[in-house]
Amino acid sequence: VSVREIQEKWTFAPQQGAAAYVDQISEQIYTSGVGTSARGIAHISFEMVDAMNYRVGFNVDRPTDSVIKIGPAPDSDQYGSLVIAENDTTGDKYFVFTAPVTRVAFLTLTTTGNGFTYWDNISTKTVPNLSSDEYLLLARSLNVFGVPIGGEERWKTNHLDLECIIWLENFLKS
Repeated sequence: VSVREIQEKWTFAPQQGAAAYVDQISEQIYTSGVGTSARGIAHISFEMVDAMNYRVGFNVDRPTDSVIKIGPAPDSDQYGSLVIAENDTTGDKYFVFTAPVTRVAFLTLTTTGNGFTYWDNISTKTVPNLSSDEYLLLARSLNVFGVPIGGEERWKTNHLDLECIIWLENFLKS
């Protein structure tokens, strides 16, 4: 199982009366606007592969009615979007989407209200598409505090573990 971070290309395209740039002091993306006709807009473009799942993650600081969109063109939300209400700073945010085609996608960060938003820790990563058995095997290999995710009993009922094999041998001998 592999997860890879996507190589992103950034562009900034604020509307007249708005702003969008990388704040050199905070090292965050800054978008500011004065309403829906003067939005601060930043775009991230990246290559996506048909039927691959992608996780877009980020967090915001002091958002003012902002929107994050993903689509085939800048400012498009054809593949997905998430609205961030004013002052919604509740931890890390994310959404997952499945690529409908192989092509370049655009992630648009925009402030639609009268104010600004700092965007931070923005990432786009592939998400493995695993079967339930593959997730169980992965969980088994990532056991937490010695107990596999999903529980030891579930593992034993679905797989022949060494302990199960010994029990089975003893049962057959008796």
